[in-house]
Formats: sequence, structure tokens, C-alpha cells
Amino acid sequence: MDEPVKPLLSPDQSAYARLNLQLMLEEAEMAVLRGNQPLYERALTKARSTIDSWYDASNPRVTALSDTLSELAKRNVDPELPDISQSLDLLKQRLAGRLNGGEQKETEAQSGTRGKSEGNGGDNS
Repeated sequence: MDEPVKPLLSPDQSAYARLNLQLMLEEAEMAVLRGNQPLYERALTKARSTIDSWYDASNPRVTALSDTLSELAKRNVDPELPDISQSLDLLKQRLAGRLNGGEQKETEAQSGTRGKSEGNGGDNS
């Protein structure tokens, strides 16, 4: 019963608290896009402590948001990605082979056309 009473926020303070919380969540979002795990965890921890400090913990929506932020903070935003360099090299080789193969076919087709016109002695009649 001897818990300190949290003062109600004025409308201006409430707006600033929401804006501050929004910025913390945007910071976490940027950390996800960059794959920066420490920044992601720190931003979500700050957001959660802000919620716990300034909002009514008896409100189920506030509790749910706080729990969601805790759950999100446990996620790995910088996973180990597989090495695809070998696949990329094979694709480049395959593509180069197709391009070179196409040039060879054109060369063969042109030499075959020349051979036919030369084969009839140049007589076009």
C-alpha cells in the first residue's frame, strides 16, 4: 500500500511522452534494418522502461505493450546468413556460357550460310 503514486501527465507531457516513445520504437526499427542487435535491444529496453515509468501498469493494454516489447527484445535481428557466393559464381559462369554459346551459334550459322553460297559456285540461278 506504500507504493509511490505516479503523477498524472499533463496534456503536453503526455504528448511528449508519446513522441519520445515513438522515437524509441523508430530507433529499434532502424536497428532492425541495419542488423544492429545491441541498438535494437537498447531501444526496446528504453521504450519498455518509459512505458513502465510513465503509464499505468494496471491497464491491460499498457501491460500487453510492455510484454510485447520484452518479447521483441529477445528476437535476433542480425542472424547468420548463408554464404551464397559459390552459387553466385556458378550462375555467372552459366550466364557467361550461355552468352558465349549464343555467339558460337551465330558464328556457326554465318559460316554455314557462307559455305552454302560458296558450295553452289556462286551461281544464284
